[in-house]
Amino acid sequence: NRDRDDVDFVVVSPSVIFLIEEKSWGPEVAIGPDVWRTERGEMTSPVKNTSHKARVLASTLERKANGFSSLRPGPRRVIAAVVLSHEGLQLQGSDPTGALILPLRNREASSRLVETASELAPMPAAVQERVREVLLRMQSPKRPVEWSGPYRMPMKPT
Repeated sequence: NRDRDDVDFVVVSPSVIFLIEEKSWGPEVAIGPDVWRTERGEMTSPVKNTSHKARVLASTLERKANGFSSLRPGPRRVIAAVVLSHEGLQLQGSDPTGALILPLRNREASSRLVETASELAPMPAAVQERVREVLLRMQSPKRPVEWSGPYRMPMKPT
């Protein structure tokens, strides 16, 4: 099922993995706990489904990435986020679960991801490598990873 299995982006930092759902809804989006109102009408909140995918990924990593489960108990290492990419986004409300809902404009999304990741201690290098290996093995043969590798997110708008 595409809705259940599709993931738009996975961002792996030294301390956390972000599972990201991108939506281009807008320009006006009113966030509710179950339904978001947009110009296209009422849309099911993407938070619940994205959070479920993040829990499934965390469980998979605990089983398959040697050393990942030893990071528990502790803060979540797989975090769901929804990025809203409409250029003229006007966001109203917030998710009652405290989910990461980020506008893409002005690099706010990347800044918040960097800020969230910096709040956690890095995973051991060996665990980071095992996480990357597991994620690459999970890719769909029909839709392989288009780009993978080290990168830097800008910390300030240029």
